[in-house]
Amino acid sequence: MPSILSAVENDFINAVSMMGASMGLNRVVGQIYALLFLKGEPMSLDDICEALNISKGNVSINIRELERWGAVKKSWTPGSRKDYYDADDDVVGVVYGRMRMRFEKIISELGENLEKWGSMPDLSPPTPSRGKSSGNGRSNARVAKKIGELRRIKEALDAVLGNMPREVSGDSVLKKIAVIGKLKSLLS
Repeated sequence: MPSILSAVENDFINAVSMMGASMGLNRVVGQIYALLFLKGEPMSLDDICEALNISKGNVSINIRELERWGAVKKSWTPGSRKDYYDADDDVVGVVYGRMRMRFEKIISELGENLEKWGSMPDLSPPTPSRGKSSGNGRSNARVAKKIGELRRIKEALDAVLGNMPREVSGDSVLKKIAVIGKLKSLLS
């Protein structure tokens, strides 16, 4: 099936999908977002499938992911029973939101592992009722020390996350950059 997109549109979509892949996203997620961003108007799943030449199932799964983190929103077109999708035009906000979600997931997984490791009997100090700790004492002490270091890192990451705004817009970032530029020129 010939592409209904221009060479520039295809190049843009491929570039965005590769950037997304470098951030750990599925390439199709990047392709769908780039297409909707470029078109600037609602598109149905069928329209997206045709434009990108990918299956409806693949589009459906990946559009849900984009919806989950607010990169696209479902909209309705009068007279149509199909769902249509619009991209959030605030790319900075979309990228920030996705990166924040990823950061939250990493911190959460670290916390779950620390909890699990902290309850392992081999790493607990010996008690009179248990006698000696099992395994190599020095190795266990080293592992316990490293887990303690990871706990402190997690606490620091929790503090960083707690001070990060929930959302950021491209406009607010550009304004802050402009203020920093003005301050820099005044201080030079």
